[in-house]
Amino acid sequence: MLKVSNAVKNEYFKNTTRYLNISISKSDTEVINISPYDICQESMVLKERLLDKKSVEYVGCNASVFKITINGLHKGLKGKKIEVFLHTENTVGAPIPLFHGVVDDVKLQSNKKSIEITAYDMMYSLADEDVTSWFRTQVAYLKMGKKLTVKKFRNDLFVFLGIAQKKRTLANDSFSIKQLVNMVDNNEDDADEEEQEKIYALDLIKAICQINGVFGVINRNGEMDYRRLGVEDEDDGAYPGVDPDDKTNGLYLPFVPGIGVTDIITDSTFYPSYKSVTYEDYDVHGITKVYVRQSEDTKAGYAGAEKKYKYIVQGNRFTLGTTKEEKSEIATAILNKVQGVTYTPFSAECTGLPYLEVGDPVQFYVYDFEQSDKQKKDVFVLKSFYVLSRTLKGIQSLTDTLTAQGEEKQRRFVSDLGVREDVSTASLKEKTDKQDERIKSLEDAAENGLKVESVTALPALPDANTIYLIQGTVG
Repeated sequence: MLKVSNAVKNEYFKNTTRYLNISISKSDTEVINISPYDICQESMVLKERLLDKKSVEYVGCNASVFKITINGLHKGLKGKKIEVFLHTENTVGAPIPLFHGVVDDVKLQSNKKSIEITAYDMMYSLADEDVTSWFRTQVAYLKMGKKLTVKKFRNDLFVFLGIAQKKRTLANDSFSIKQLVNMVDNNEDDADEEEQEKIYALDLIKAICQINGVFGVINRNGEMDYRRLGVEDEDDGAYPGVDPDDKTNGLYLPFVPGIGVTDIITDSTFYPSYKSVTYEDYDVHGITKVYVRQSEDTKAGYAGAEKKYKYIVQGNRFTLGTTKEEKSEIATAILNKVQGVTYTPFSAECTGLPYLEVGDPVQFYVYDFEQSDKQKKDVFVLKSFYVLSRTLKGIQSLTDTLTAQGEEKQRRFVSDLGVREDVSTASLKEKTDKQDERIKSLEDAAENGLKVESVTALPALPDANTIYLIQGTVG
């Protein structure tokens, strides 16, 4: 949730005049500022999402889209940076950032002097951002025997892309990358340029998010951000928000349908309202076990004792060349962040709150059928949800459609980014893993007082406290 004061939040609960400010940078020196009076009434649409399908996959990286219709035939806007802010008549000095992206499409109206603009945030263009040359510098860095952690990789990547990151500490930031390409790909320098594998920025960003168990987004300030459910930091809170300086009176909750204003939660006399809330009568179960593997045919590392709800991280570039034990370390770090996260699928139409973001928890009073039947009167209870996607519409009359989809029992989900390991390399590593397991078992046996002897043949009367290694010849 964007960090704004209680006074600013209050303004969006009132019938105040709102102003949308749009600036489009045609060049470093030429900026077009669209007057609020040139914006067609209520034409704004902002769509944001962490997830828009029923299966929960910790990757995200979905682009936000912004649409608006403005008066005037402005030319040369496609491909230009656009920034959008919203404020009320009383909050001119505290505008709320709504969108930061690039104009992708401009449609002319056949019978009007107006244009419809469609813009996406930077995540959209990163899908086509070729970073092959930069990526090869990272491969060369590893070849020199230098230590390359996931954190260093992501920091260097976003510096190269010219995109700021929100400061976050991620689950596997400290993991040291072993290799970035298959061993057979290391000779690509000799190949024709057309034959070399192209590396795109979005694929690398998805790998960063997948290995850390987070949803990647470009936030309202144009920064790369990493979201998790069930986490509060300095910018997070519950719908429609908590003033960090006023924990008692800073909490605002929705209007109770059919009853009116309530003061059960707070002494405040002003509450937002909602049009409708529908939700499933089940919660999406949390992940109980995480597997990390390169493909179905290679050994997986894992974390978690209960196999009931499995989440499989597959085909990540940063797990190339790792052992089973290293994969287990990665899996443990991911599980520690996603284990136990559960939510109720829902859909709500409510007051538009521009400071709400995807990933935020929200709360509504909902009808309690069981208690209402028992007490023979209408009973409403407070229920929490997570916003996984949202559509904000309008300007003067802001409305929000908030949703979260999800399957009740996601017993096995494979999150696959498609990076495979060379068959010969995988086979060699599997043999190495088996040898490591044998060595470990022998070390454990020695610690438990068992003797280990190398012999050419098994004795006629073997000792029960001795492990015999039978020698042999190859040929």
